[in-house]
Amino acid sequence: MRRYLQVMAFLITLQLIVSVMVMWPKSGDHQADKPFVAIDPALIVSIELSDLQNNQLQLAKTDKQWRIKMGDKTALANPIQVESLLQALMVSPVGWPVSTSKETLNRFALADDDYQWKISLATADGAQSQIVYFGSAAGAAKRHARKSDEATVHALNYSLADKIVKVRDWLQRDILALVNDDLVKIDAGDYVLSREGELWRLDGQRDDEVIDQDMVAMFAGRLDGLRVDDVVSGDRLAQIQAEKPVQTIRLFMADKAKPPIVYTFYKINDKNYLKREDVDGMYEISMLAASDLLKLRNQWLIPGKIIEPKQAQ
Repeated sequence: MRRYLQVMAFLITLQLIVSVMVMWPKSGDHQADKPFVAIDPALIVSIELSDLQNNQLQLAKTDKQWRIKMGDKTALANPIQVESLLQALMVSPVGWPVSTSKETLNRFALADDDYQWKISLATADGAQSQIVYFGSAAGAAKRHARKSDEATVHALNYSLADKIVKVRDWLQRDILALVNDDLVKIDAGDYVLSREGELWRLDGQRDDEVIDQDMVAMFAGRLDGLRVDDVVSGDRLAQIQAEKPVQTIRLFMADKAKPPIVYTFYKINDKNYLKREDVDGMYEISMLAASDLLKLRNQWLIPGKIIEPKQAQ
């Protein structure tokens, strides 16, 4: 009898464990259709970011484009980065809370006076708004966050990496890039290159001279992959505009109805700057990018300059 009671007790306990496991809500089922912030992301027109060092930056949506505003700096924002943030906050469902206690907020760097980032979201009419604090990392591609009106901490599927509130963190870095599949002429002032079929020729080139086709292809490829480091404003912008350009390059496309694309290069001390005539703003570029785009000269285009005719045997 005693053994029978032990077996029955074991079976009842096992049944209770199974029942709890079956009925226990899965993290994937926990409010699976509820995002962290209950605002339609399409309605958001302002995202203000700040930190405890008094750095402040605004992402403002106008005419379906996100623009960065920070002090006197304005520039186009990278829409993919902005949408990634909105996706994490307003579309992706939240899982189980990591904590619901106010006493633990400092541990997650999510207290009102101890956080890493504060993000303020607002709609055009101001009817809907939300402040979100981002704190310590929760792991790979995750970050702890909480809404200002709650003590509940969640681990969102969003990584801030080591970003701080700077224009370059949100800048559309390829704003000056040029897709140059139909590029047919490069006029750099001291030389002019024209494409004839698949080959490039230098204006005034003699029959015994040769163009380095790989060098021209490198130049076109660097334009296609051109990335800027920052937008320039204020006193530095005025200083650059007062300087004589290092070089101006005009690029002509196969479609003669298109105006030439004009790049103007500047350099002050060890900093390189670039202006594209059809794009607003002056931008800082890396020394490597500037070097690759400016190294094209006659001596680069014509290796050895002249190929001597073979001597008669």
